[in-house]
Amino acid sequence: MSERLGLNGTILTYQDVADVLTAKTGVRVTRATVWRIVNGKGEPENKSQRRALGLPVTAPAVVCPTHGVVHPGRCPRLARKPKSLFDLPTAALAWMIRNRREYAPD
Repeated sequence: MSERLGLNGTILTYQDVADVLTAKTGVRVTRATVWRIVNGKGEPENKSQRRALGLPVTAPAVVCPTHGVVHPGRCPRLARKPKSLFDLPTAALAWMIRNRREYAPD
């Protein structure tokens, strides 16, 4: 970790690491934050702390296997085909009646 952060010298405690990072970057880094990162318990969400610790500022997003893009929320479900006449939306059913079309499921 010391090589990655560019820290020189012997640092013995989490408080020492936090003090050096705070002095070096000007961003307050606590010993609890250093402990959580070293022990794999989580990473800070604050962008300035992430930058001070040498972590990526933006997290990689998972690409949808169906659509091949990153969705801002959940993946929108594909429109399911109606199985019967009663599964059709009301507007589609009204159009079929007005235009005298028969329902032909695929």
